[in-house]
This record gives sequence, structure tokens and C-alpha cells, in this order.
Amino acid sequence: PAFGLGDFTAGMALAEMLTSGSYAPRSPAWRWVADGSALGVWAVCAFVPRDPRAGPFPLREGYEPVFNSGLQPLIAAFVLASSCPGGSPSVVASVLRHRVLEGLGAYTFQVYLWHWPIGMLFKGWEIAATGNESSGLQAPILVPFLIIQWLFAAWVSINFEEPFRRWLRARVDAWADAAELEAERARQADAGARDGGLDG
Repeated sequence: PAFGLGDFTAGMALAEMLTSGSYAPRSPAWRWVADGSALGVWAVCAFVPRDPRAGPFPLREGYEPVFNSGLQPLIAAFVLASSCPGGSPSVVASVLRHRVLEGLGAYTFQVYLWHWPIGMLFKGWEIAATGNESSGLQAPILVPFLIIQWLFAAWVSINFEEPFRRWLRARVDAWADAAELEAERARQADAGARDGGLDG
């Protein structure tokens, strides 16, 4: 969608800036920018008006552009400021660097891939058990859903995705080496043919 283009462009620019580290801010004062950006994200999520039709669920009808793209400058500022190589990290960055959160973060993409089908299963169980057909999951179902989807995503990643990635990388490297060897043989054959022609 059109809204995703700005996010994509900002992400590419930020990645390019931080890959070499030459554009990373070096002043320790940038940690306040990181904490301020994180506070701004929280404030937007907390104070954007809720749809009164949503009941207990924090739905914000009509505010999709804000959440889809409006938060990206704040998130980009947090990432940029948190990459500061000098001084102590920001408070929020220190919390996010905890080993437990880093372990959870290692499988966030896998959770994203699996949350919908697993969520549909849990929603079906909730409807069958309680008759609750509203959107979202109630706490007695939501907590087991969060735990199980994370464990399942990690299990799939460790036992299938990562071994397949290693296998594929080894095969691609082998194919690349074979192609390079074949190309080198062709160059040598071509050079030999030209030398033979000159000698003749």
C-alpha cells in the first residue's frame, strides 16, 4: 500500500546510515532522544481516542494511518539514538537489551507468521467453551495463546527453519563455487584457444 512506501524508504535509509556506524550519533545526550521517542510512542498509543463501540478492546477506528505510518518517525528516532556508540544506553534500550527480551525478540518474526492461524484455533476454542464471539481473546484464553504461540514459533524455527536455512546456504555456496569453477575453466579454455590461434 501507499502508506508502506514511506516506512520502507525510512527503513532503508536508517539501515544504510547505521550499517557502517559512521552516521550513528556519538553524543551521550542522544540517550534522552531515545527515551523521549519511546515515551512518544507510548503516549500516542495511550491517548489516541478509543472507539466507544469496541467495548473493553482498545480499537481506534479511523486512526490506522497514525499507527501504520505515523509512529515510524518516532521509532526511527529511537533506533538511531539507541545506536549511539558512546556513553551509557538509554533507559528503554537497557530494558530491551535484557537477555529474556532478547530471547523473545529472536522469534518475533516467526510469531508474526504463525499468530493468525494459531489465534483462529484459540478463538474457536473460546467460542466453543464460553460463547464469546466478540473480537479478541479474553485473558483466560489470551495468556495461554501468547505462551503457546511463542513456544511453537521457536520450536518451528529451531527444528525446521534454521536447519533448512543452513542446508540452503550450504547448497547455494556449493552452486556458486561450482559456477565460478566452471567459469574459470571456460576462461582458461578460451585463453588457450586464443594462444593456439596466435601460435598458428
